Amino acid sequence: MRDRLQASPRRTAACRALASAAAILLAPAAFAQTTPVAGAARVTAHMEVVGADGAHVGTVDTVEDGTIVLAGTDRDAGGRPHVIPIAWIGTVDGKVLLTKPAAEAKAQWDRVGRPGGDPKR
Repeated sequence: MRDRLQASPRRTAACRALASAAAILLAPAAFAQTTPVAGAARVTAHMEVVGADGAHVGTVDTVEDGTIVLAGTDRDAGGRPHVIPIAWIGTVDGKVLLTKPAAEAKAQWDRVGRPGGDPKR
């Protein structure tokens, strides 16, 4: 009888997997993916922007014309504002989480007023 009460390793693993799936499905909406446009509507000035890896990218100055303008006064901005497209937004929950890692986002951001993002012009 005692053997029947003990869970087998296979059953234990299956129960853990089921519990993990249930936790994901029942998670608060804040953790759910949003569309970039819906996410942009929730972006406000002074929000932190982080890459998919959790590393700091910048601080929101404004949202305009399908882009997020990052403050030039941010520690990572190099004294110049930068823009990133709202298409990079993964989620917005107190901060903006991008779909790209921070280093990739910084390598691809455009400086405000410099079409194409050419920093040498």
